[in-house]
Amino acid sequence: MLFRSGRPTCLFLAPAPDLRDLVVKREEPDPVPALLEAQRRTDRPIHVVPIVVISNRSPEPARREVGQFLMGLENIPGGLGKLLDIAVQPHSLVQAGEPIALAEYLERYKAESPARQRKVLKLALLRWLYQESRVVRGPRSRPYDQVRRQVLQSRPIAELVDREVATTGKPPEKIRRDIERTYQKIAASFYFPMVRLFGNLCLLIWNRIYSGIDVRAEDLDRIREALRKGTPILVPSHRSHLDYLLISSLLYDRDVAIPHIVAGDNLSFWPLGWIFRSCGAFFIKRSFSGDRIFPVVFGRYLAELVRMEVPVEFFIEGGRSRTGKLLPPKLGVFGMVLDAAAAMSRPDRDVSFLPIYVGYEQIAEERAYARELSGARKEKESVQQVAKAAGVLRNRYGKVYLRVGEPLTAREIFSGEDWGRISKDRRHELLLAAGERILHRINTEAVALPTAIVALAILAHPRRGLRHSDLRDRVARLKAFLDAAGVPQGGGLSHVEGILAEALQRFVGGKMLQAFEEEHGRVYSIMPERRVTLEYYKNAVLHAFVPAAFYAGAVRALGQPVVDRAAVSRLFRTQQFLLRYEFVLDPDADSDVLEARAVHALTAYGALATEGGEIRVVDRARVGEIANLVANFLESYLLVIKAVRNARSVPVKELPRAALTWGRTALALDEISRPEALNLVNLENAARAFAEDGVLRVNGDRYELVNDLVGTYVDDLGRLLLQEAQDR
Repeated sequence: MLFRSGRPTCLFLAPAPDLRDLVVKREEPDPVPALLEAQRRTDRPIHVVPIVVISNRSPEPARREVGQFLMGLENIPGGLGKLLDIAVQPHSLVQAGEPIALAEYLERYKAESPARQRKVLKLALLRWLYQESRVVRGPRSRPYDQVRRQVLQSRPIAELVDREVATTGKPPEKIRRDIERTYQKIAASFYFPMVRLFGNLCLLIWNRIYSGIDVRAEDLDRIREALRKGTPILVPSHRSHLDYLLISSLLYDRDVAIPHIVAGDNLSFWPLGWIFRSCGAFFIKRSFSGDRIFPVVFGRYLAELVRMEVPVEFFIEGGRSRTGKLLPPKLGVFGMVLDAAAAMSRPDRDVSFLPIYVGYEQIAEERAYARELSGARKEKESVQQVAKAAGVLRNRYGKVYLRVGEPLTAREIFSGEDWGRISKDRRHELLLAAGERILHRINTEAVALPTAIVALAILAHPRRGLRHSDLRDRVARLKAFLDAAGVPQGGGLSHVEGILAEALQRFVGGKMLQAFEEEHGRVYSIMPERRVTLEYYKNAVLHAFVPAAFYAGAVRALGQPVVDRAAVSRLFRTQQFLLRYEFVLDPDADSDVLEARAVHALTAYGALATEGGEIRVVDRARVGEIANLVANFLESYLLVIKAVRNARSVPVKELPRAALTWGRTALALDEISRPEALNLVNLENAARAFAEDGVLRVNGDRYELVNDLVGTYVDDLGRLLLQEAQDR
């Protein structure tokens, strides 16, 4: 009668607990047959809307029979369970799913028996209720000791024990104790009351130091959907120590299950290590070199988390980027996750890698990064460092932007290949390609903030000072370039004057610029020692300009009014190859496609024009200001060659610092023009690239130049930078 009358009705799939259930199992009343029968007897469409009520955010532990009677089922709590949930967290979450039209459902399953129709509908409803609960609470938790047993009693660990016995001759008991100690150094000890306490504390801190966290509904929906489909692997950009705290606290605040996080063991010191373990952090060594036990135990623990469909977060760049741009992918943890995904082999579940962009209007560590890039040794994390870091609470750092890109699934990466049987070289090839795709998708979600746009405009200028009017015009052009490239902009400011005002307030206040009022308007002078910090903000969106900058640099180097396409193409590809560790370009676009995009962008920018099949230079200054965006990287690479040539040979481990020292002299002698070229990360990348290309060879423990190979690079870099010097 209720169904036929059209009145809304509430039905429960599970009965209330009863004392008789302890003696004999009652037959549960099932409302599903009545629902289906009512739809058969009426033309009025009946829609079933699944609704889940979640009163407790903590992961649900698996319960025995008595626990189910007292507290209810894991995903359907009883009266006592609900009271306890409300006592712990008084605010409940109600989530409704997509309505199921029973008429359409019956038509789809008309060939099935009534019993089969009832079973499928009920399973679909129960599965939805569990999945939605899992989106908020995460998968059912397992006790620490149970997970430890599953890891340490697994086949890979047994094989490790046998190998170590054969290799070292130690007793198996001694090796198992070593493995147990290693596990304890790695494993998380998840404790949701600590998550609740620390999550709320972090939200208070963000409200104090930031103007807000900008995240869209569709970004969170991508994480929720990955939770529904299997194991989500969060892969954020890594620019600050605050990244992992910010992401987890944001997910906690938005009722999304928080991840277990791969953290460096430099953060495992007390008390932070204990707090982080309680919030889901598990620890990895910076290097596995010479350690046969750690990588196996870590890989097996990670595989267990993936198998249990626990959300996991790791930074594919390895460490924090001190330069503001993405670092080349590190493939160790990435490969371990894919090993675990291949072992799951469930057709209805998948492992999804979610590229996450985290961008800051102002970075809290900007001065520390500038010191490290200039050669200062990184300070080891400690309690004293944490106490010093509390100083960030005295400042305001603008807004934070979080974006989630298009997921990349393990099945897409495998591309139908048998991951367990492919060769080592093929495995590395697939890993590298997938890592670059993830990084490219992070860059695709990057938001151009006022600090980035204005830093681009300032450092595109070849001189130390510039007029406000020139800066305003260049910001307008660069903003139009970003608009045409489809790069979203943040800061809440769409007009040039607003972008300028916000960024200049930060840069002048931070003593990166000095402002002077002159007769013909305001003039800004760039503080040489702070250019490396401006470079950090410039690099946040530099990826959008890189192909155009390579092409513009090649056009400027040749200095011809009509572009010699073959010669420009050669210099374009030289820069693309040489600077491969600096920039993540579209991995699905070859050099021809990237060149075509560059020509199109420079034409829209007003630097080039295409006429009758020819490409002509129409504004040399605009060609120059785009080329200047990568000039400091070319200077860094030239410095490495000149440092080795000047000293004849340099110790392998000391080459970047030797180039840094030599570069200070070159800067004083005006042999290079950009202080931001004295960047330790750029110099390390240059040494790596030249060593791989055979320009540097190892003699003992020292680098020497291979003179018959170095000449071409020196000539090309000289031509690219000579025209830049003439423009000044």
